[in-house]
Amino acid sequence: MTYKEFMTFLFRYFSPNLGLNTENEIQRTSGTFTKWTLRFNEVARNFVDKQSPIGGPDTVVQLDEIFVCNRKDGDLNRAFWVLGGAEQGSDKKFYYYFEGQPRSCDNLIPIIQQFVSPGGSVITNKYPVYNQLAELGYNHVMGNLGTPSADQLWGDVRFHVNNRGHTANYMSLYICRYILIKSFDTEQSRLHQFLHSAASMYPIS
Repeated sequence: MTYKEFMTFLFRYFSPNLGLNTENEIQRTSGTFTKWTLRFNEVARNFVDKQSPIGGPDTVVQLDEIFVCNRKDGDLNRAFWVLGGAEQGSDKKFYYYFEGQPRSCDNLIPIIQQFVSPGGSVITNKYPVYNQLAELGYNHVMGNLGTPSADQLWGDVRFHVNNRGHTANYMSLYICRYILIKSFDTEQSRLHQFLHSAASMYPIS
């Protein structure tokens, strides 16, 4: 990979429609393009695993989740769902994905504790698992979720991860790329976080 090819691919990586045009632009085979995409997506997954927590005292965080099933095979054992949280009154948010796992207490609660600091209010749907939050230092409020912006976001998730050319075996990586893109509003901030994540994975000795 030349420097020019790397920089071209890096900036195109943050485009919602990474695909054929980028492949033609860098003039590499589809196999090479796929390898680059998967390697970059590994960096995105590292970012997802190390997101900064939101919430805390005097904050309100809304949690919601979406079920995503790859439309090519429809195998529920390979389905994904994404848990998202947004802090009201700020741009702080987090997303996390689950692969082939049930919406159980053992799966949900540890992720919420990792990415939402206690001491504030947490608004959820009426799924019974969330009732345990009141015992863990959160002011748990059950409410009606689903604003126009939230509905558009989840629709965007479904469109992105079920996009043509996405392989079910790598669906978690596609989701992580999407999470990185949606977590920041500008290409500059996305690039900064991507390079920071890459540096943590491949430190210079």
